[in-house]
Amino acid sequence: MTTQTALVLWGIITLLIILAVGSKKQLQSKPSPSLEKLLFTTALGVGAVIINGQLIWKAFTISELQKLLEWDGLVALILGCFYISLLALREIFKLF
Repeated sequence: MTTQTALVLWGIITLLIILAVGSKKQLQSKPSPSLEKLLFTTALGVGAVIINGQLIWKAFTISELQKLLEWDGLVALILGCFYISLLALREIFKLF
């Protein structure tokens, strides 16, 4: 995935999540989080998931990185990226 594609994907997903959270909160007649919190949390969360997904993909496909990190470093990298992605998704789902 190119940088431009990742940025476009990041913007579209962020916008869709903000619209979904706003629509759901209006339908439930609950107060929605402030726009700053909503934008900041969503943008950082989506960005973290995309970046960590790219890093996991590179860890599996780039042989030089695999040689450099060896088995234990590669496992630590993948587990760390996966855990950070889960934390970011959890923060996004808290908005709903």
